[in-house]
Amino acid sequence: MIYEYDGSFMGFLTVIFQGYKHLLDCKIEPETDQMVMDFDRVRISTNMEEAKRVEKGIKERFSPSFFHSISVAFRSHEEEKEETIARTIRKMYAYGENFLYSSDGDAAKFLGLEKSVYREVHTYMGLLRFQEIQEGYFYAPFRPKNQILDLLFPHFVHRLPKEKFMIHDVGREICGIYEDGQKDFFLVEDLHIQGTEEEEFYQKAWQTFYDHIAIEARKNPKRMMGHMPKFRWEFLPERK
Repeated sequence: MIYEYDGSFMGFLTVIFQGYKHLLDCKIEPETDQMVMDFDRVRISTNMEEAKRVEKGIKERFSPSFFHSISVAFRSHEEEKEETIARTIRKMYAYGENFLYSSDGDAAKFLGLEKSVYREVHTYMGLLRFQEIQEGYFYAPFRPKNQILDLLFPHFVHRLPKEKFMIHDVGREICGIYEDGQKDFFLVEDLHIQGTEEEEFYQKAWQTFYDHIAIEARKNPKRMMGHMPKFRWEFLPERK
């Protein structure tokens, strides 16, 4: 059995509700525009009432923290994350809370998904680069593997409570904006960003400093990529 859904978290919870009996041996895939004729393929539309019932049931049977772990694991970019999470939920109901810390492969994969998402959040807490743009905002573009924008955002709200800033997940075209104690997230296809003259001055000054402290004979790109994968260099001024 293959379940198709709209790719949203609430859509996934609807699949858990409607396909509960088959969670151990089914596939769960986000829908695509491609038409596929397959009698074993079932399209499940998001039902908020059913999704809320699943949320309530998991929180009451286990804990709010386990439900939060599910939501974090769901943010992973890994393929077949849906099946791993679905089987973990099904087995938790069958074997109890201790299943999550057993040697079962699904339990290990589930915890691995959660850990990978949190690891990337932690990485970008120190790696994100802000630049001053028009209207007094600070803007930080990034391209994370996992969908972590809403998990990362509170860290910078705490660090920059009096500033106006935007964090832009370029790959997913999602932007978070913070101003006057309020935050919001929205979809965006194009942003017209214009750095200030002062920002341009500081970026050039930083690049000059970076170049001058480097020791030419000791440059080692392979080791540099070992410490920081090259895909993370895209928005670092010193690597342009």
